[in-house]
Amino acid sequence: MKRLILCITLLSLSFAGINSANAARHRKIFKTETTISAVSSTSISLKSGSATHIYKISSHTVIHVDGVKAEAKDLQKGMRAEVTTSQLEPGTASAVEASRP
Repeated sequence: MKRLILCITLLSLSFAGINSANAARHRKIFKTETTISAVSSTSISLKSGSATHIYKISSHTVIHVDGVKAEAKDLQKGMRAEVTTSQLEPGTASAVEASRP
C-alpha cells in the first residue's frame, strides 16, 4: 500500500513538473527583436516586422529597463522590448523587459 501511494505521488509530481515547464515555455510572446511603437500608463504596443501587438499594463506588471526595475513611464518609443503575458489574462503583460537601442 505504501508503494502504491509513493508511485501515485511521484507520478503526480512528474505531471505537475511537465505542465509547469510547458506553461513557462509558452509564456514568452516574442523571442525575436521587437521595438516599442507606443506606450501609455495602461498599454504597450510592440512592433515586430510589419506586425503590431498591443498589451495591457496593470499595476502587477513587472517592468525592467536595461535590467533595472522601472515603471511604465520609463518605457519609451523605439526601445527594444520583450513581453511575457499573463497566464490568466493573455492580453495583459505580466512582465516587460526593455532596453535602450
